[in-house]
Amino acid sequence: DTENYRQNLCRHYNIQKSAALAVGGLCLALALPCWWLLRPALGVPLGWLQPAAQRVESAALSTAITWLPRVSGGRLNIQVEAAAGGVADGALNQGGGIQVSGVTDLALTASDKPEETVYLRGFIGGSYDGTTWQAPDADAFDSAAMNWKTEDNARLTIASLPFLRTAYDGTAQPQTLTVERIHADTQYTYAPYNAYWGDYYTIQGDGAAAGQTAQDDVFLYYPRDTAQTQLEARADADPSVLDRMEASYAAYAASRYTAVPDGYDELQTLCDEAKKDQKLTEAADIGDYIRAYLNTNYQYNASAPQPPEGADPIRYFLTESKQGYSVQFASAAVVMFRMFGLPARYVVGYAAPQSLFTQQENGSWHAILQDDNAHAWAEVYISGQGWTPMEMTPGVLVSAQQADLRTDPLPETQGQDTAPAAGESSANEPATTIVPRSRLVLAALLGGCLLAAAVLLVLARRHAMGYGRGSCNARVLAVFGSIYRLLVRRGLPPDTPSDAPEFAAFLQSCVPTLEPQDAEALLALAQAAQFGAGTMTEQDTDKMRKLYQVIKHTGKRKQSQKSVEKQSQE
Repeated sequence: DTENYRQNLCRHYNIQKSAALAVGGLCLALALPCWWLLRPALGVPLGWLQPAAQRVESAALSTAITWLPRVSGGRLNIQVEAAAGGVADGALNQGGGIQVSGVTDLALTASDKPEETVYLRGFIGGSYDGTTWQAPDADAFDSAAMNWKTEDNARLTIASLPFLRTAYDGTAQPQTLTVERIHADTQYTYAPYNAYWGDYYTIQGDGAAAGQTAQDDVFLYYPRDTAQTQLEARADADPSVLDRMEASYAAYAASRYTAVPDGYDELQTLCDEAKKDQKLTEAADIGDYIRAYLNTNYQYNASAPQPPEGADPIRYFLTESKQGYSVQFASAAVVMFRMFGLPARYVVGYAAPQSLFTQQENGSWHAILQDDNAHAWAEVYISGQGWTPMEMTPGVLVSAQQADLRTDPLPETQGQDTAPAAGESSANEPATTIVPRSRLVLAALLGGCLLAAAVLLVLARRHAMGYGRGSCNARVLAVFGSIYRLLVRRGLPPDTPSDAPEFAAFLQSCVPTLEPQDAEALLALAQAAQFGAGTMTEQDTDKMRKLYQVIKHTGKRKQSQKSVEKQSQE
């Protein structure tokens, strides 16, 4: 009757409470011995523990980033930030981040085999405030662009200028590059140089492109070597509207991206003397000089020391540590390019060497970019061509006529003993993928919640299927309670007593394949377990479990109240 139903429901709630208390007690019981085991390590100096702690943090976060989306059906997807936090805000200090490894950030599909390193821009830094590269001033760009007679969105037009001018004569065919964002930071759209930007993209002035809701971006673009050849040929042609627009933006870039921070007088003197003595005027020659100077006088170090709090990271790299990775080399190069009078900016994104691309069955070329492909570089505005990447990190080459990555060792330099080897890009940099510490805490909490939920689910299912420590009568009633709740979810009115005709009618309509004698056996077992103390056996419990499986896997979905009443009347 109804009282029996209430008793069954109360028993179910008590089982749930007992399971929750058991899990809590288990966690508490494990916490005490863990604290006792770890207590000796608490007295070790923090400096000794830091490397091991970072490795543990890195492994834990890498696992969380990879597996949480899988176990949550894609709802718990953690993005990462590349290159020492540079993607986030251009900060050159690495503090507050955790390195991760083995995480896939982007997947690339190219229509043609790349013949050069493919650089994908994320964050773009225009001005330097002494510690951080700041994004370009979008308002200043919009104000200047009002005089350039762009027909539509000036931001998209200027961003697409290299592509449009390369395609102007129609002699070069663009290629296609699909960029699939997997774990890369959603704040940015990662795109190659000389790409065409559609109306659905948002450009932040003449800087970075904002992230999109779609995970796949398909770009038409020209490889840098092709674009350079076409644009150099246009220098002798009659200027078009696009050419005049490019000249206006070139003047704007020269006015915005040549400022040099204070405190670099000695370096400025060095650049002035080199420019005069070596007659350095072309961007390529200036780039060769800067690369040789940095590679000769500064050491590539994956674990370069960080500057003291409040210190200028670039000056610290140039005058004190003289060790760094792509972030430091790129930042110093930007300052030096500006000292030579060339507009230059700091860029963070991903570098995809041509050796990463493998051909697919459909003829396309595919590459997976992990956190070790995150990279920082300098870009210089070359009048008539546009923004051009300038690789300054030791061991990495940008020219399409040479191998992607230097395969022969660099000449002996001051203490330099390691640089990125062939096929590694900047894989050893700590500037690979950095995730804020708060994200590790979140990942740990989510992982703990998922583990606790899994434990509770297993315990609840065991109780629901009568695998507890109680008597056989209690186990039979537990399984019957699971059957009752299953029928309620399928439309049985919650207050229907199990011995009422409506219950039997609903059971028959919900599970038409259930034989009448099995339905009678189900109700008889429930009644006997409720009122006959000690009468149930393990065979009875197994029989109830089998009936539960039959009802679970063959029952129909929700039946209406009217159908129940109709079945009862019949």
